[in-house]
Formats: sequence, structure tokens, C-alpha cells
Amino acid sequence: MIEYRSISHAAQFLHISQPAISRQMKELESELGVTLFIRGNRQIELTEAGLLLKKQAQEIDALVSKTKNTFSDDGDLNGDIYIGAAETHVMKYITNVVRSFHENHPKVRFHFYSANADDVKETIDKGIMDFGVLVAPTNTTRYDKLTFPEKDTWGILVKNNDPLASLKTVKPEDLANRPLIISEQKKVQKTLEEWLNLNGVTGNFIATYNLLYNATLLVSSEVGIAFALDKIVTKYKTRDSLTFVPLQPAVKANVDLIWKKNAIFSPVASKFLNCLKKSLKQKV
Repeated sequence: MIEYRSISHAAQFLHISQPAISRQMKELESELGVTLFIRGNRQIELTEAGLLLKKQAQEIDALVSKTKNTFSDDGDLNGDIYIGAAETHVMKYITNVVRSFHENHPKVRFHFYSANADDVKETIDKGIMDFGVLVAPTNTTRYDKLTFPEKDTWGILVKNNDPLASLKTVKPEDLANRPLIISEQKKVQKTLEEWLNLNGVTGNFIATYNLLYNATLLVSSEVGIAFALDKIVTKYKTRDSLTFVPLQPAVKANVDLIWKKNAIFSPVASKFLNCLKKSLKQKV
């Protein structure tokens, strides 16, 4: 019903009467003891409690679907693997294993969810994702993990016509009084603010982002300079007007694959993890 925002349209889709839907809505609100719906003249909206219930229902639906796929084994290895990942070029270690794994097990499906570290950890905690790929700094003490053999490098993204674009590296004093765009993650902000403070510079932060693509649009529009990880924007061919300049002193970041401690994996997720561990050992 929420998808259509209309009792009449929902009734047509579900092939039940409008009074029946209205009755079920009232019964649900009565059972939970909260108001879930705002009934307007033309459409139905959700209250805050309704939005929370919708989000939880979607998560339950995702878990049910994941569980069904886990037990749909017809003799050959099949099923679904769910990976939440931050934006990092180190994902290539995952994608290389995905390619070979799919060649050997063509019935296996992979589902990727792009998000920042906090959101990825939330989906791991709720059992929606099997694995997460996180860029430090972030707290991983609650999880088992593998650290990839390659690190990410922090720098800035600037327009090609910016004087900073011609530098081999950028120092804190180069960014004094410049409008800056930074990740919304608090631990990342702390790391980059400490880097700026090495030379007594206080960052003029005017915007934050959770994923980098929208930040590149801000840089292209000359809103500001974005702190970013290397080798991500180069994949966006429409962002040819931007240049990445690494920080000096350098700021490096570990990249980890995480999963729940003592996790009970599906056969397909367990085999994939073993294949990934084997692949990483060969690269060390």
C-alpha cells in the first residue's frame, strides 16, 4: 500500500476491497500501539514510526529471501553472497576472486552494496550482508577480519585548472582558507583534521559526503576541494576535469574484509571466503 500511497490503487493491485485494507491498517496500528499512517485526502504518508516499521520490514524481507536462497541447493553449489563495500580500488582483490569463483560455480549470485563503513557494519550486524570491505580508520574489534596486502592513499581532488593540480603532493598549508569537502565519517574527519593541524591549519569544511561521486560533482562545480582516496575517481570517465594529488606527509589506510565473529556461513559463503583467503596468501 505504501508503494502506491493510495488505498484504492493498493486494493486494485492486491485484488481486495478498500475497506479490508483500511481495517488491516487500523488493526496494525492498534496491535503496535502507535500511529503509522497519515491519511490525507489524496494519498497516504508514513509517520516516523511507520518509516521505521517499513525499514525493518524491508530488512526482514531481505533476510527471508537470503535464507530461502541458502537452502535451495540442488546438488551443485549455488546460492547468494552478499558483500557490503566502501569505495576503494582494493576491491579488485574481491572482484578477481568473484570472476574465478563464478567460472567454477555459475549458479552462484553476488550482491554488492556500496556504502560507508558505518552503514556496512550495520548490515553485517543485522545479518543482511555476509562480508564487508572497510577502509580504516574504523573500529573492527567486533568482527573477524582479513587485511588486504595493499593500502589506500588519501589525497585531494581538484579541478585541472586549480594551481594545486600541478603539485606532486599537497601540504596542509596549501589548503589554508580553501573550502574543503570531507567524508562524513567521524574517524576519517579526525584523521584528516590531525593531518591539517600538523602545520597549524584549521580546515574550512563546507560540505560532507558518504560516497565520493557526489563530491566529485561539487569539485567540478568549483564548490570546493574534496579529500578523497586515490584510484576511485579515475574510474569515472565523466570526471576527466579532476586531478588527484596525494597528501604530504602521506596518509595511508588499511583495507579490511570483515564478517561476524563466529559466523555460521552458508556453504557458498564459506567456500568463497576460503577461496579469498587462498588468493590473498598467494599475493603476500
